[in-house]
Amino acid sequence: MKPGFGLPNLFAAPAIRKLASRPAILLLLAALSSLFADRCLAQNDTVDLKAGRPLRGTITGSAANVLNIETDDGPKQVNGQDIKRIRFADEPNELNRARNAFYDENYELTLGELEKISPIPERAIIAQDIAWLKAMANARLSLAGGRVAPDKAIEEIKAFYGNYPDSHGLDAVLDLWAQLVFQKGEFAESIRMFERLAKSPWPEISFRAQFDLGRALLNEKKYPEAQAVFERIAQISDSSDLAMQIRQLAECLKIETLAGQGKADEGLAAARTIIANTSVRNATLLAHAYNALGVCHLQKGEFKEASRAFLHTDLLFSTDPYTHAQSLANLVAIWQKLERNDRAVETRTKLMDRYRNSFWAASASQ
Repeated sequence: MKPGFGLPNLFAAPAIRKLASRPAILLLLAALSSLFADRCLAQNDTVDLKAGRPLRGTITGSAANVLNIETDDGPKQVNGQDIKRIRFADEPNELNRARNAFYDENYELTLGELEKISPIPERAIIAQDIAWLKAMANARLSLAGGRVAPDKAIEEIKAFYGNYPDSHGLDAVLDLWAQLVFQKGEFAESIRMFERLAKSPWPEISFRAQFDLGRALLNEKKYPEAQAVFERIAQISDSSDLAMQIRQLAECLKIETLAGQGKADEGLAAARTIIANTSVRNATLLAHAYNALGVCHLQKGEFKEASRAFLHTDLLFSTDPYTHAQSLANLVAIWQKLERNDRAVETRTKLMDRYRNSFWAASASQ
């Protein structure tokens, strides 16, 4: 062995014969191969796709709803709707932890990890990703009734939109902006925003925006217009799980438009049919159906029957924030009508605690 070196000469003929006679050479090659692969990956940005193999290379920038990446096979453009998640070779560890928390729907942890990033990396696309996660997490917290007020969440989104109008995740941010405006009860403005998002190239955003458009029209008491939107949704031919769910929920809200147009008996029959044919495991659909049933009973002045319908949502199918808040707000009004002030106070408190950012809470506090 030469002085200053701690390894034997593996390329000497006796050593090769010795190693070749046992699995050691294979283990060594496997270790070197793994090390080489890890170093290659560490030097590349990675774009995980919803379908297909990940793309690796250098992310060079973005356009509206499109990400640009330079790969070994040349430059590629990836639609934002096709991206599952991205990771940058030179990103801080806190960003990766924040991103993982976001996709686990732990938005408090997302914001906590983002706050640790200082200074913000100079690479523009990484700074954009940090701002995107911050805006999205604040919006999701606000919509869930968390500690973030709607105005604060909207402020974050406006800042993001002003700084990054060409983000690959643009429509996802604009979708949450519209939902926040709707949650505040600013239905006319949300209608304009949902009309724009209904034309999004992202099918999941487009489908949901059409549904949200109809819901905003319904709350604006534009019943014929809302009914027309829900009937158009019924004609969507997409066979995805999301499209099927949107069609089912739209049928329930169509029932509420019938009640608003004085056709409560027709709505009651339709709601009962949906309830009878829906598994108890489909809590979101049943919550919409029971709320539609309650709205029809209210239109007929049947307050006890309406209370029983809304109580089904409150006690059995409360996983969907919108329908749960709707049921609680209606129960507050019903208990007051029935002079059950103790229950009205109890229900209002529950509504304010769980959904203080919702217009339903504002309506029940008046």
